[in-house]
Order: sequence, then structure tokens, then C-alpha cells
Amino acid sequence: MRQVELAATASPALVAAAAALRSHCQVVITSHVNPDGDAIGSVLGLARALADAHYDVRAALQDPVPFRYRSLPDQDILCAAPLTASAAGLVVLLECPTFERAGNVLSLEQVRRAGATVLNVDHHSDNTRYGDIDFVDLSAAATGQLVLALLDELAVPVTPSVAANLYAAVLTDTGSFQHGNVTADVLRTAARLVDLGADPHALAREIYQVNPAGRLKLMAVVLQSLALSVDGKVASLLVTKEMLRECGAVPADTEDFANLARSVDGVQIGLLVRQTDGDASKISLRSYGDIDVQQVARVFGGGGHRNAAGATVAGSADSARLQVLDVLFHFFGFR
Repeated sequence: MRQVELAATASPALVAAAAALRSHCQVVITSHVNPDGDAIGSVLGLARALADAHYDVRAALQDPVPFRYRSLPDQDILCAAPLTASAAGLVVLLECPTFERAGNVLSLEQVRRAGATVLNVDHHSDNTRYGDIDFVDLSAAATGQLVLALLDELAVPVTPSVAANLYAAVLTDTGSFQHGNVTADVLRTAARLVDLGADPHALAREIYQVNPAGRLKLMAVVLQSLALSVDGKVASLLVTKEMLRECGAVPADTEDFANLARSVDGVQIGLLVRQTDGDASKISLRSYGDIDVQQVARVFGGGGHRNAAGATVAGSADSARLQVLDVLFHFFGFR
């Protein structure tokens, strides 16, 4: 009954997205660099479902799947990047606010030259609507929700493995159902995916409770860098390349470290600054309630969501931290 309700109330954008898929049998699917659970789960879920429905599907991600998502099913469907777009084909970008966020998987110039159609499926407010068809729904907590709605509109069956991947997408982009984007509809989506075969206990354990040793060693070192603003409302953590090397960790092991900073009593904004190659640092911001850290990320050319955003900042980790603190003071008066 729920599936009928979704189809009956489909938005024009959803109808257009489904029509694009009905019109193309050759589909290329990708998502953003440094993929998170929503990106990986959405790509795997959509690719598997379409392949099962006899589409010619090629899916790829620029970067490897991080350790915590290693148990998600159907990863064998991923091809090596880069991919090529074919004439009369459809290129689907999931969870990519801009085409460039897909990295080296495909270039927009190549896609246009091939005459392929671009379908943009996302829930970020900073999405630039670059697609020939844009299915962008800011009310969705995860792109995985939009993929499920798209499969419903297409009347494509959701198998247990597809359900598992889409559940992982929703689970992770809601912070295991702890973020402010959790609504009754989100919980109904999760319940439906469980009914369709997703195992919430196994997925939660593999994603959140099983860690490589290097991640735990890194966490112990990074926590020693904890610094609080004078007013106690901003907590920050630093990750240097030397820390990663000494702990035998990789950048993907720092996922959710910004939440550790935010978890400090009295803190309203958590900041993680990770040194990258060259003279630059990656920042991740987490906040509570109405504190919109996306506007801070935008100052540095980044984006994201109100309570979870990121960007790349020129300079060392220490320099990046000071730059971000200055912007936080400008927007919120935190010092």
C-alpha cells in the first residue's frame, strides 16, 4: 500500500527521472569523491536493482570503498574508473552537488561530446542543478531515500541486497538516526527497507562497531589535539599526515571524528581539520539545531548540510583551524 501511495503522489522531478531511465537501457552511475555511506549505498543499490531489471549498467567511484562499508553487498558491480559515456546513454550522478564532485570517473565535457543525458539525483541544498534532469529533494534525509522512490516509480523490485544498501545510505546520513534530519518519513523508509530484507543489527555492527586497529590508534592520538574555544562552544581536533602514517591509518578512518568534537559537553560546533597533500587542509563541521555550518563551509568553497558540512582550506592544519575559527566568530560570535 505504501508503494502505491508513493507512486500516486510522485513529484514532477521524480516522474521525469523515472522517464529518463525508461528511455535508456545503457546507464552509467557514480557519486562523489571520498564516498560516504549514502554515496556508496545509493550507487550499489541503484546499480544492482537496474542490473536485475536487465539494464546495461556500469557503476564506478573514484576512491576505494572505506573499511566500514566493506561488508555492503554487490560491490562486485563496481567497475574501475574512469568510465566512458556512450551515445544514447544515461549518466546518473547520485549525491553530487556539482558534476565535478564525481572526480575522475567522468568529465562533463566527455558526457556532452557523447550526447549522453545527465540525471542528477541529490538532496543537498547547494546542488547547482547541472543535469538535463534534476531530481533534487531537499526534504530527503539521504539520497538513498530518493533512489528508493525512483525504484518505486519504475516498479523495479527491491531485493534484500538492494534494501541493505539503501538502508546503509539512510542509516549513515542520519548519523544512525540521531541527526536533526530524522523525521517520521525517514523512520518509515527505514522500516520498509527492513521489511524488504535489510538487517539493521548486522549493518549497524559492521558500520559502527567494527574498526581497524589503525583507526582506534589514530583516535587516541587525535583526541590529544582537542582544543576548546574560550566560550566553550567550539571544539576542534587536528589530524596531520604524520599522525596517519604513525598509526597506520588512512584518511577514511577519520570519518565521524568531527562528531567526537561536537560531543563535548557544552559544545555547539565540532570541527575536524585534516592535513591533506600540498598546502591545504580538509575541514569537517558538525553542529546542533539551527546552527547552520554550511554557510561557513561555503566561505571556503565547500558545502553540505545545515548541521554537517565540509570544505578544503588553504594552509596547514593549524592555519586552517584559525581561519575557520575566525569565520565562526563572524557568523555566530563564538570565540
